[in-house]
Amino acid sequence: MNDVVSFLVRTANRVIPKKQNQIVFVSHPDFSDNPRALFDFLLKNKEISKNFQLVWEVADKKVLEQLRNMNINAYLQTSAKGAWEFMRSKYIVTSHGDYINYKAGGQILINLGHGMALKSAGLLDKTEEKEVKKWFLKRWRKGCDGIIATSKIMKHILSSSYWFDPQKVYITGQPRNDKLFTEDGKKNLEKILNMDLSKFEKIVLFAPTFRVWRSRNSTVGNPRENILGFKDFNMETFSSFLKENKILFILRFHPEEEALYYNVELGDNIVLLTSEMIIKNLLTIYDFLNAIDVLITDYSSIYYDFLILDRPMLFVPIDREKYAKEKGGFSVEPYDFWTAGPKVYTFKDFIKELKKCVDDPNYYHEERETINKLTNKYRDANSSARVWELLQKLSKKESVDEFVY
Repeated sequence: MNDVVSFLVRTANRVIPKKQNQIVFVSHPDFSDNPRALFDFLLKNKEISKNFQLVWEVADKKVLEQLRNMNINAYLQTSAKGAWEFMRSKYIVTSHGDYINYKAGGQILINLGHGMALKSAGLLDKTEEKEVKKWFLKRWRKGCDGIIATSKIMKHILSSSYWFDPQKVYITGQPRNDKLFTEDGKKNLEKILNMDLSKFEKIVLFAPTFRVWRSRNSTVGNPRENILGFKDFNMETFSSFLKENKILFILRFHPEEEALYYNVELGDNIVLLTSEMIIKNLLTIYDFLNAIDVLITDYSSIYYDFLILDRPMLFVPIDREKYAKEKGGFSVEPYDFWTAGPKVYTFKDFIKELKKCVDDPNYYHEERETINKLTNKYRDANSSARVWELLQKLSKKESVDEFVY
């Protein structure tokens, strides 16, 4: 049935004339990530916004209402009007490959993704279902005109992960990382948390990777026994440490995982940052990431983004061997080399290393610089501009060699 629907939509899309100046954006979550950052860039550029029609397709009716209240052209993806606007658009900008099944030859679809790979992804990810992998092989290479990367190494990782033509993987940097240089992160974070941050000397973000894996027949639960996962974890000790050092500790879990912590009693100076808190303010994590002094993670791709700021990072790979086995390894190995920061496996060591990270901004600086050179060709606020230039060149069938090599 899905194949029949796809065929009918593609057939209609082939004959519907395209607006050469219309761009449709879609992301997951709605109005976020790299498509959102590119949209913001184009909207602020008066020459572009004056000559191009920018359209958003969303899944959530609440977000739809918010966007329309901001005078943004927005439609539900599942609506007839949403389908019509997609089929009328010359350009399609996505974060997860939406509309690849339905794109017509006269359209340009670029997938900006949602991060560079530290853990295995795509066809290399053992947790992906076979149907998803078949979809990559059948539609991804044919329907997508390009994906973006942050360096040559990341380009080759993405190409192998999705069996995608390396000549169509363009090194531009990620638009969302422009915000590391342009946003007032602390102001945005205060808005999201609805609190005054002036009483804290340091802000620490714990952002681990997705841990609840669902398949058609089963759900694998979260392996953490507590908010950090250490067997020797003590909330009272942790709260005292944070209070003594005037640290705000922010918990940011994956949207499908955060519900596991709604009823967990948190100690002093600890807040759970939910997706709802971010979305209702129409902001993203990249709107406040430059307000973070120390990042704590395990295998999340946010690590590569935070690297650009050259600030301390702490890694808690408590289930590294099990995770690597289930996922099919990491995209880059050895893990200890590619993660530029201390690795801890006990709460005692965690407190000791976090104290070092908080006290010394240059802790592990040399290691960060080494990995930055390998993973981030650009460390500036111009990734959106490069992506826009790439789209224009693709449209005019001009040389794009500067983005390929």
